[in-house]
Amino acid sequence: MIDRAAPNPNRDRHRHVHQPPQRRCNFTQPNIGPVLHHPQIQQQEYTQKKWYLQTVSQRRRRNGAMVRNEVLGDSQRLMVWQHRYPIATYLVAIAVTNYSMYTQYAPLVGRSKPLPVVNYVFPQFRTDAERETRDVLPMIRLFDSLFVPYPFEKEKYGHAQFTWGGGMEHQTMSFMVNFSYDLMAHELAHQWFGDMVTCGTWQDLWLNEGFATYLTVMTTEYLKSKEEANGKLRGMRSNICGNDGGSVFPTSYRDWETVNVCECV
Repeated sequence: MIDRAAPNPNRDRHRHVHQPPQRRCNFTQPNIGPVLHHPQIQQQEYTQKKWYLQTVSQRRRRNGAMVRNEVLGDSQRLMVWQHRYPIATYLVAIAVTNYSMYTQYAPLVGRSKPLPVVNYVFPQFRTDAERETRDVLPMIRLFDSLFVPYPFEKEKYGHAQFTWGGGMEHQTMSFMVNFSYDLMAHELAHQWFGDMVTCGTWQDLWLNEGFATYLTVMTTEYLKSKEEANGKLRGMRSNICGNDGGSVFPTSYRDWETVNVCECV
């Protein structure tokens, strides 16, 4: 997860539900419309279905695969999404707006079918997004070949643009404020480290973020150059050492209390 302030013209027309670990369901925008299932997520072993009503012109994005899409009269559309994998509650999310959708494909080593990468972007950003999201395809192939295969191969990977700053690694569908190279690498890395394997407590969150940060640099080293990767490492070290308090450890998610655990030397 990366959080940065990011004003966006779609803010008033975009609705999303984001689930941080300290609150099982947080409606960041009210009046999302009728949801035909209680928003409290029920964790199930392999089958999870959610039913949603929305206006005909809107597109709704969430985890898993869409198994039903039906127009009900002139003003409502029924969409049913199903996720077939175990999932932590904070990785469940939905978003709805007038998305523009396109699919790209990531070829995977040893598989006859490529992995679909489904992108939902704000219409005014589609031209740039189609060019930028192509960079995630070799990243998927890289991680898939270095670690275990992509954990949710029976469904998809994808991006949904949203107005919250930075990105969030929702399972099979990362929410993104933009499609910068490092942000895409970071959120993709979480599908392995954070989603497939999830930290046990809030205090262990550094494991999720540590692996994602490391793999962002490793992506640059493998797919660009070692020199550029080393430059990023030097920048990170300079930034960390520039903080007088050194590294910190969260002791409470409620008020973001922290304690100093080491000094940069």
